[in-house]
This record gives sequence, C-alpha cells and structure tokens, in this order.
Amino acid sequence: MPEPPAAARPGLAPRRPPPVRAPAVLYLLLGLPILFVGLAVLPRFDGLYGQDPYAYYDYATGLLRQALLQFQPPPPFTWPPGYPLLVALASLWLGTTPLAGQITSLLAAALVPVFTALLASEVWSRSLDRVLESPEAGSWGHRAGDHLSRFTFHAVPLLAGLLAALTGQLWQSGVVVMADTTGLAAATLGMWALARYGRDDAEPFSLTWLLLASAAVAFAILTFVFHRLEGVKFEEGFLRVSAQADDPAATVYAGKVHGERV
Repeated sequence: MPEPPAAARPGLAPRRPPPVRAPAVLYLLLGLPILFVGLAVLPRFDGLYGQDPYAYYDYATGLLRQALLQFQPPPPFTWPPGYPLLVALASLWLGTTPLAGQITSLLAAALVPVFTALLASEVWSRSLDRVLESPEAGSWGHRAGDHLSRFTFHAVPLLAGLLAALTGQLWQSGVVVMADTTGLAAATLGMWALARYGRDDAEPFSLTWLLLASAAVAFAILTFVFHRLEGVKFEEGFLRVSAQADDPAATVYAGKVHGERV
C-alpha cells in the first residue's frame, strides 16, 4: 500500500519549498551610496589627515612597492602588512599617489554592506526556517511561511546592508588612507563564508567555503590588528556549525582546542 502524502498524515505538515532569495546583484546596489559619496569627496581630499595615513602611504608606495618590484619580502613595518600590500599593488596601476590608498579603502567600504546583506541572508534564513518548521508553529507556520518568507528573505538582508551602507563612520573611513574598511570587509566576508559553510545544501562545496572563510579572516587579522579577536569568534563559529553538521574532523579539532585552553 503506497504511503500517504505528508499532508494526509496526521501531525505532519508538508515541508515548505526553499524560499526565493533576493538576487545577489541586488545586494551589490547597497555599495552605491558609499561609492557616490566617496567619488564626490576624492577630488577635494587626499586622504592624508594625520600621522597614521602618512605612515601607511609612505610605506606602501615607498619601501613595500620597491620590494615588490624587486621580488623581495616586505620590509618591517609598525602595523600589519595587509592593507599596505593592496595599496602598493594599486600604486603599480595608479602611480605613487594617495589615490591608490583611497581607492583601496573606498572599494572595501563599498563591499562591507554587500557582505553584511549576504551574511544576514544566511543567518536569517536558517533562523526563520527553524521557527516556521518547529513543532510549536504547527500547520500555521507552513501556511504562513510561503508568504512571510518571501517578504522577510528580501527585507531583512537588504535592511541590514542598508544600515551598514548609511553609516557615517564607514563613509569617512572609505576616503582616507587607512586599513579600517579593508579589515572590516575581509572580516565580514569571512563570517559570511563561514555561515554559508554551515548550510545544508552547501556540502559539495563546503571545503571551498571553509577555505574562503579562513583566508578572509586571516587576511583581516593581517590587515587590522584588532581583528585578531575575529579569529576567536571564527573558531567558535566553525565549531558550532561543524557540530551541527556532525563533522568528525571538527570533533577532533574541538577536543584539541579544548585541551589547549585547559
């Protein structure tokens, strides 16, 4: 006798189809306000407003640029070399001008709301699914889910990205020769990739997402020293999503980390 469909079985509601997410290209539009503000400011401001920007600029377009052209390792510097490395590479195209540092900061600032929206999309989608598919929600959750998820899957990530895009501090940091926006963009990219790694349907590419997350957080630490705290949060997040996926490698790694901390 064939098994009755899920809707006909008592106490079991049919599983909702995956919600339609906002197109990724829509998230890219969130960076436009920062680009517009930055491009309006760049002709009137060179991004050098204190000793720190001058130190970044002099090192990136001087010693580091010369070392790259001669295929030598980076010379010693006061701060992590991630941001100066990007500025030095940009100077190979734009020349030894503060604009190389400003363009680097501005592009990174424009990517922050994009990665924020993508991160919110991953986190919110799983939270909403757990609520709507929980036994407490019952059949109401499945009936309302089709309508509710279409709105929230679009609105919540876009709202999160818009809040990031309209932050005045991000606008300011995006036009100066400083490492703030580059480190923030790399850290946000790493957290989004980690959240993407924890998705159920990401198994064929799970290693790729994990490598991207690790590389992005590592670069954030190499860019801005205070992002070393992101490494602790990243480790905790990795252990959490891996435990949910019942990853044997994560179990071994968790035991190793616990032993080191003890």
